[in-house]
Amino acid sequence: MYTVYLTDHFLILLIPINIILAVILSVSVGFNISLNLYAFKLAKMQSAKKTSFIGSVEAIGGLFVGCPTCAGSLFSTLRGFGAEATFTVLAPFQTLFIAISIPVLLITPFLIAHVIQARSYACKSM
Repeated sequence: MYTVYLTDHFLILLIPINIILAVILSVSVGFNISLNLYAFKLAKMQSAKKTSFIGSVEAIGGLFVGCPTCAGSLFSTLRGFGAEATFTVLAPFQTLFIAISIPVLLITPFLIAHVIQARSYACKSM
C-alpha cells in the first residue's frame, strides 16, 4: 500500500490490487459493451423485421453483467432501497460481485464472437 499525505487530515491511500482490478474491469466492461453493441447492430441489419421490445430489454439487461456496481445499484433500486441504503446494504457483497463478474467478463467475448461468426456465415450462404 502507498500512502500520500497531502495535509495532516487528508491522505490518499493507493492499494495496488485495487488499481489493477479497476483497470482490468474497466477495459473488460468496455470491450464487452462494444462487442455486444456490434452484435446487436449486426443482428438488426440482418433481420428485416423490427427488433422486439423483449429483445431490446434483454440486450440492455445483458449489459449490466459487465458492471457489478451498476447491477447492484439497479437491483437495490428495484427492491425499493434508496441511494444511501444501496451502499450500506451492498457494500459487503461488492467483493462477491467483482469475483463473479471477472470470469463472466472473460468468457463473454468468446461467446459473442461465436455468435457473430455464426451470423456472418449465415450471411455468406444467402
